[in-house]
Amino acid sequence: MTNTGTNPCLMPGHPTVALIDHRGHSLRITAATSTSKLPPITLRPSVSTDLVIIWSNWCAKAPGDLQVKLTLPGGAVAGPFDGPPNYNYVPPCLSPSQPSTLAISGYSSTKGLPAS
Repeated sequence: MTNTGTNPCLMPGHPTVALIDHRGHSLRITAATSTSKLPPITLRPSVSTDLVIIWSNWCAKAPGDLQVKLTLPGGAVAGPFDGPPNYNYVPPCLSPSQPSTLAISGYSSTKGLPAS
């Protein structure tokens, strides 16, 4: 995420995250409960940070190209979900009787970010 505006942008601790298929439908994924609180951060103009998202236990067929949608208090943003470790990544099915989960583990870097 990059603040492309001219004012600082407050990022809440836990935005809502969804994975969207090529037809525009949300995948059936359960939001995993975090054990630690993610503090809000402030992005100064032109400053970037990565939000670390962990997707696990996908037991359906591969959904193809995906978008990740982050919903914040002021609106939503979307972008491709195709990065490392493997492009077009789909997690393995570890337990067919359990739901697929999506968790936010934190920001990968807060270097250059002012305290909130």
